[in-house]
Amino acid sequence: MPKSISLLLSLVLTLGMSASVLADDAQVSGHEITSFLSGKTANCIKTSDESTCDTFFGKDGTIKRFTPDNGKTKTGKWWVDADGMLNVQFTGKKKPLVFKVVDPRDGTWKLLKGGSLKSLITGATPGDKLP
Repeated sequence: MPKSISLLLSLVLTLGMSASVLADDAQVSGHEITSFLSGKTANCIKTSDESTCDTFFGKDGTIKRFTPDNGKTKTGKWWVDADGMLNVQFTGKKKPLVFKVVDPRDGTWKLLKGGSLKSLITGATPGDKLP
């Protein structure tokens, strides 16, 4: 089999498996999102550049995100809407980011926006653990 066809077949199979994994993951309910995140600092990985961030989800709906790579902190608010979607609106932004949250079998939460994987939450620790 020519190398280009083998590479193309490998890419198609990988993409198909990724889509299948996302399709198999169950959407987390609004109650589960609130219970898991409220009052905790979540460890996140942004899939666009694989950078890490730590995000505190206050019980009062405030949010604070710290990105160690650049030392920047963002603040804003968060909530779960009637459709069970996680909304995050950083200060200065007109519209919130709206995520479908899925919890795959390995326990890593996936945040999807428009069907695309945007971020992973790998765990959450009680309290505000940000610098």
